[in-house]
Amino acid sequence: MKCPECNHENPDGALECSNCYLRFRSPLVLKGDAGTVGFNVRQSVSRPTLKRLCADDYRFATSNPQFVLDTDGTDWFVEPGTSTFATHINSTPLTIRTKLNDGDVLSIFVPSSSGPGEERAILSISIVGG
Repeated sequence: MKCPECNHENPDGALECSNCYLRFRSPLVLKGDAGTVGFNVRQSVSRPTLKRLCADDYRFATSNPQFVLDTDGTDWFVEPGTSTFATHINSTPLTIRTKLNDGDVLSIFVPSSSGPGEERAILSISIVGG
């Protein structure tokens, strides 16, 4: 994770920059079937991050942001990205900036091969510390 002040690369989940000692905002952790990723600053979530979270199901993700995580310094929010696949928060389609809470679940849906109008979840991500 890059420091927004000095651009120094810090480990995911760091609470402050090891170069300029800027304190980062409260961390947010996404947990998927294949791993965990922490965030301290605004972040677009697309294929590279989803690959770390959801094993083989990342292959359905595009290079366009699936969703964007943002913080106001106290709370964390999720915003829809520009991906063609739907993101749901707790089974509700994500259409506007929405506050995240500990235990919320983000799911990504792709069209199913079983017929038109059918969708299936390819991953679920639990929110910890939101």
